[in-house]
Amino acid sequence: MPLFMPPLLRCLEHSLFLSEPQRDALLAAAAWLDGCGPALLTALPMFLHPYLPRLLRAVLRLASIDSPAAQAVGLAAKAKALNRALARAVPSRQLLPAMVDAVGVASQAGSAAQVELLQLLQTHVTLRPPAEARTHAAAVFDVLLSGLHFRSLQPFSEALLLAPPAAVEAATSAALAEVVMRLDEDSFGAFFERSLAWVAPAGVAGAASAPRFSLARALSFFRVLSGT
Repeated sequence: MPLFMPPLLRCLEHSLFLSEPQRDALLAAAAWLDGCGPALLTALPMFLHPYLPRLLRAVLRLASIDSPAAQAVGLAAKAKALNRALARAVPSRQLLPAMVDAVGVASQAGSAAQVELLQLLQTHVTLRPPAEARTHAAAVFDVLLSGLHFRSLQPFSEALLLAPPAAVEAATSAALAEVVMRLDEDSFGAFFERSLAWVAPAGVAGAASAPRFSLARALSFFRVLSGT
């Protein structure tokens, strides 16, 4: 694996290094997502662990490319299909830490990448044994909280608009619904307490930015927990 995985990942990442990815580079990335990635997961899923963070970051960034060329090669759909294969093949102890590692990249890449990350979480907890979600609840909560946080990271003029943060919140709510079904009362209580502390952090009441952030956070909290 150390001999061939780094070059394979560089091939996948090539289009991400271009300011405007060309059709040939996107075709190569689509072929990787459609062929190489599934083959690796079928043959060597347990040996991908050291490379999962880098792989997931690249797949999420590719899923966020919305150019006509990317649409023509079906890049987003192929990224989604590979993520579903990851969700099924890789155990939580390996995949969830990689997802936490990818939170920053997903937030920076935009709503499409953030939604894809949350849908990966939803699919993963649905397909894996319920005990895995409880065992790795802290990592699950980190990914869910990144969905809650997305609106408050947007520029002030966009922070209170319904889209694109609304799409992220809908994905967060859907993932949360699946997670809650697999948690015990104590685990859910811990998540709820973390969420409340995030909505109203201690010691910021006098901060100049507090009104904007508290309003955006409160809106996200309401939309996610109400499922709207």
